[in-house]
Amino acid sequence: MAMSHRARNSMAEDGKLLIEKTNKFPFKSTDSRCFENQPYFKLYQAASRLAEKAKVQYLSKNLPDVWDNAVDRGIAINEYLEAQSDILCRYIWWKFKEKRKRRSTRQSWYGTHCRPLATGGDWGAFNLKRHQHLTRVESTIILHCRTGFIGLNSYLYKRTISPTHPCVPVAPTHTVEHLFFECPLLANARRNLPVTKWTVKLIEGRFGRWASRKRTLEQLIDEHPRTMAQWAINTFGLGQFEWTSRYMETGPSISNPYL
Repeated sequence: MAMSHRARNSMAEDGKLLIEKTNKFPFKSTDSRCFENQPYFKLYQAASRLAEKAKVQYLSKNLPDVWDNAVDRGIAINEYLEAQSDILCRYIWWKFKEKRKRRSTRQSWYGTHCRPLATGGDWGAFNLKRHQHLTRVESTIILHCRTGFIGLNSYLYKRTISPTHPCVPVAPTHTVEHLFFECPLLANARRNLPVTKWTVKLIEGRFGRWASRKRTLEQLIDEHPRTMAQWAINTFGLGQFEWTSRYMETGPSISNPYL
């Protein structure tokens, strides 16, 4: 937002006046190089270069006189910077995923162990769709489950908060995947999860018999985010969601209807 403002302002009278005053200082003994390293001057120089690139891209598709309109010019600069920001974010995310790939993992039918779901996805606004129509607390627990930053032993042990890494004495790992699919202590509660997906198996191009297929963790969270969020809040035993787990069935609180 700040760079967009400077880019728009660099082509206006205020921006030109700022650069002009920076180059002219009343004291003759002052070295001009100190102005070249002045933070605001360097920021405006970078903004001016971005504005020129936005201008070249805009004029390649529109008439030259349209650029003279301040409103159209501002919209063009904003669109260009948003596109460049998206490209940069995609590149940073790609580098982060490549770094995470080197870590040891264990494959299973419901996904990849020791690698959060978020690190396997692509960058884009479509990731926000799974949080639509969710309450704040439901969206929070989904975010915790996907990123792995959650109050389970597998994460707390790395932060020297939990004395053990496993789900003692049940399993060697106390992770989101373990609680959703493996933990025998949650076997009864797990029957309420839509783990099995029923589909019609085609035989010779026609409808045939029903076939079952198990969903992965990613499919469960993407297709049934609210069900998974409420189940995790009620069964994971996280202190952060203790109040919500106790009063969720009775509806939202009066003082915090969006909690």
